Amino acid sequence: MQHVGAGRAANVAQNIQAVIAAPLRRLSQRVAAYLEHSRTASEDHQLWEMALADARVMADISRAMKQGAPNKVAFY
Repeated sequence: MQHVGAGRAANVAQNIQAVIAAPLRRLSQRVAAYLEHSRTASEDHQLWEMALADARVMADISRAMKQGAPNKVAFY
């Protein structure tokens, strides 16, 4: 036979888990997104520093930006 308090304790534990799970999941997703953004920003910064020191890299970046420019134009 199970003690009545044990059933309540299990219900309380499930309720706490349900209340905490969604915010923790959202926090985890935000932290992952921040870390990804931080990583790409760091890579961009390193590439920019390299471009400032090497004209060939800067030319490659400039050429890539010019080739991608027509895709960024909004047509109304």
